[in-house]
Amino acid sequence: LLVVVTACLLLCTVTIATTTTATTTTATTAAAALTEDKCFCQMTGQIEDCCCTIEAVDRMNRQIFPMIDTLLQFNFFKYYKVNFHKECPFWKEEGECMHKACAVDTCKEEDMPSGLLRDDKGNRLLDCGDGGKDLGDVVDTISENDRQKFDSWHVFDNSKVNFCDFEDDIVTGQHVNLIDNPERYTGYIGSSPGKIWKAIYEENCFRPESHDSPFLTEKVIGGLCMEKRVFYRVMSGLHTCINMHVAAAYPTSRAGAIRWGPNVTMFHKFFDPAKTWGEGPARLKNMYFTYLLVLRAVAKAAPLWTAERLHTGNAQEDKEVENLIADILRHTTDCPNTFDESLMFNGPEQEVQKLKEEFRQHFMNVSRIMDCVGC
Repeated sequence: LLVVVTACLLLCTVTIATTTTATTTTATTAAAALTEDKCFCQMTGQIEDCCCTIEAVDRMNRQIFPMIDTLLQFNFFKYYKVNFHKECPFWKEEGECMHKACAVDTCKEEDMPSGLLRDDKGNRLLDCGDGGKDLGDVVDTISENDRQKFDSWHVFDNSKVNFCDFEDDIVTGQHVNLIDNPERYTGYIGSSPGKIWKAIYEENCFRPESHDSPFLTEKVIGGLCMEKRVFYRVMSGLHTCINMHVAAAYPTSRAGAIRWGPNVTMFHKFFDPAKTWGEGPARLKNMYFTYLLVLRAVAKAAPLWTAERLHTGNAQEDKEVENLIADILRHTTDCPNTFDESLMFNGPEQEVQKLKEEFRQHFMNVSRIMDCVGC
């Protein structure tokens, strides 16, 4: 879970850093200047449904981004486990990665740090179908009927509290080196990408009952309660982060070599108000909103971070990571009121519980939709 949260924060910090850099480096071209005038000049002031300003986030990010970027170089956060073989539960997945440089390279076991495969006593960490003999002896004393009952309890408990389905990734996934597989353009084409975002926005984002159009705008969500606005802003912020990386790291071929760099035309398409029905600047602000929400989650989970025992087989490196995490946690309080979750889920108990369950189900649906991403 800690790695997941850090990956989310890294995604946002890198994107905001990319946004700032892109504004500077592309301002020399007419196309980039047009994009800057129509988008970035509006990146100022209060962030909707949050307690910070754009300027405050930029100041924080200038401090936090170098630390997060350094953190990713260490083994504990560099390797991430992913299950590439989950089936899409909603439709037959046909999306393809059409660029040969975009394949994801998984890690061979011999290249992995020993501490991520074995505990400090040298015992292999459990993977799919790999249970210890002692554990097997204990299970054998339980009848098959009782075991099925226990499994049903586990499923029921998870169904009431889980917001995403990640257990299969932990048990059966493959390790990926995030340094070797950066967030960038993949050539993901076909009908699948459109299905993904359509399913998220049209089927899972909340909308006013009187709103018949599937297209949600900043004005439309203004009529929703805070909880439903927050859900939309998180999805929009995630979408913006992805699009920003795609536009910032686009492949071009020169003299037979692949080079990665900004695609101003694509960025213009994603965020220019004239090409997004005026929604481009709001999408960029939602990226800042998502940043603050994740930052608040990091700060709130501080006791778990400090209690986490790191073990990668390199004691010196593990100590450096612990110190770096402590530094990041201190900086999360630079803007003490990043997001105030106490404003959410207030009111009559029955209505609150119903809204919480809808909220949880929608998040669970989105996590399952992600299994439909084919590239």
